[in-house]
Amino acid sequence: QFAQLCNQIVDETFVLDELVLILGRGEQSDLLRRIGTARRRLANLRSTLWAKREIIEALLRSMAASRLDRRHGESVSAYLRDVRDRVLDMLERLSVSTEVLNHLDNTYLTRVNLEVAEATENMNNVMKKFSAVATIFIPLSVVVGLFGMNVSVPGMTGTFWEGDGPTLYWFFSIVCLICCCSILLGSYYR
Repeated sequence: QFAQLCNQIVDETFVLDELVLILGRGEQSDLLRRIGTARRRLANLRSTLWAKREIIEALLRSMAASRLDRRHGESVSAYLRDVRDRVLDMLERLSVSTEVLNHLDNTYLTRVNLEVAEATENMNNVMKKFSAVATIFIPLSVVVGLFGMNVSVPGMTGTFWEGDGPTLYWFFSIVCLICCCSILLGSYYR
């Protein structure tokens, strides 16, 4: 029964080792639950097997100290040595599984860090585009606000109703300057 439990836990550990790399974001909470369950089962089985090993060692020492009937004593001690070797083999396999589970934590955290870095990079790209749009449209808003006011701006020498209208040189100069800046900034952020 202990060998079957040990095989199940070792198999589950190696399945989890594969799953940590292929599961999607929605299935990660189930993965963490399975890792925790496997860790608890492994710790319980290790402590039980460790106690069993101690008992077998004590029996072997007491049999060696007392001189039992050679015929039965040798067969019993050979059996106990065989059981001890199997228990040690299971403990060895469980210690490897413990190391795999510990590495699973690191692998999982590394994967989460990579996903967070990817999301951060995507967010930075979106913010870069928003900044480019804002950089293009804020100067245009200033020009529209400037020419929409009822105050004098550079190049306005008179009013339309006095017959001495504004010259269009300044207007086209400012609009061309803003358009050039917008094109340069647009090509820079592209």
